[in-house]
Amino acid sequence: MSTLAFLGVINKLVQVWRAPEDLPLRALGAFVLCVAIAAVLNIPVLRTAVDEIGVGLAKLAVNLFTVLCAFFLLAFFTYSAYGSAARHRLRVRLGLLGLASAVMVGAWLLAPDAVRAAPADMANGHDPHATVFVLAALGYQGYALVLNLRSSASFSRASARVQLKRGLKVLAVAQASLLAAAISKITVALAQALTSADPGALRPLNTAYLWLVFTGIVTAIVGVGYLAVTDMIAAVPVWRRHRRAYRQLRPLWAALNAAFPDLALNRVPMSRLRDAVGLRPTHRSYYRRVVEIRDGIVQLGPYYDRGTAEAAEAAGREAGRSGAALESEVQAALIADALRRKARDEPAPDPHPIPAHGGHDLESDAEWLSRLSVLMAEPPARRFAAP
Repeated sequence: MSTLAFLGVINKLVQVWRAPEDLPLRALGAFVLCVAIAAVLNIPVLRTAVDEIGVGLAKLAVNLFTVLCAFFLLAFFTYSAYGSAARHRLRVRLGLLGLASAVMVGAWLLAPDAVRAAPADMANGHDPHATVFVLAALGYQGYALVLNLRSSASFSRASARVQLKRGLKVLAVAQASLLAAAISKITVALAQALTSADPGALRPLNTAYLWLVFTGIVTAIVGVGYLAVTDMIAAVPVWRRHRRAYRQLRPLWAALNAAFPDLALNRVPMSRLRDAVGLRPTHRSYYRRVVEIRDGIVQLGPYYDRGTAEAAEAAGREAGRSGAALESEVQAALIADALRRKARDEPAPDPHPIPAHGGHDLESDAEWLSRLSVLMAEPPARRFAAP
């Protein structure tokens, strides 16, 4: 579970790094981080090392981070619903968190060592310190989970994205499991504190609590990471398409870059380390190359020759070309001739309009430019050969 939690932490840290102003995302990242820390503190070696500082200190820390998990998940839904106006609501809920945490710490400090080491253990169920500790921790978690369940159900119904709807449903299942766990443990704690119930009769309910907690935490991590994972999977085909187009554009880009070196967009990105994480460098390089090519084609304006275009069109028709294929071949020939004229500094005596055929967005422009680049890389004899 620790590995799963830290994979979620890495994913959320990358997302927060890219969008630090996104308040719901920051809250979600803090939630996953608290889950991961709590999971790590449950590793026997680390738990023993922490307990050497003070008996039961690891258990106290785990429970405090668990309460923080409930708060940050509550903050995520509150920010999602109210935006920056959620700060006032969260101040009230943060006050309740502080109160619950203070009660937990106070009960733990006043408890004997045996209770400190395992405040939620059934063996300590008759100790009032253990009862107060459990009620404070699970009472706040139950309060937060009830609010979260209502919000996640509303968001799931309102969401138009299938992936988001599914992720919220998984998260709702996780919260329902954790709420059932809290109710189970509170029932056990109250039964032990207020009655003389046989511990054996309460043990199945306590075991159910442990399994519900495990199921809820794992399901919560899956729910939080579901949207990110599906987005990453969906981004792979786009990344492959951009990478392929980036390479196809190289012949045309190299020729224009040699003719107009000042058009290269060499601005240093704000954070190279940030760009090294994920697929963004490929996308940025691809878009930059498309923009540089378009700028270069415009700069060649005085060198486009009408006679060259007419000759290329005649050769293409003779080879059986027509429609978009013929138009692309004419434009490729026109750009190649304009580059030669630019190198000799010989403007066209009878100028031809600047080639333009792309659509109304960058992707369609890139598709058109890729065709031109592939055609320019071919020898003229092959380009105008009969199909």
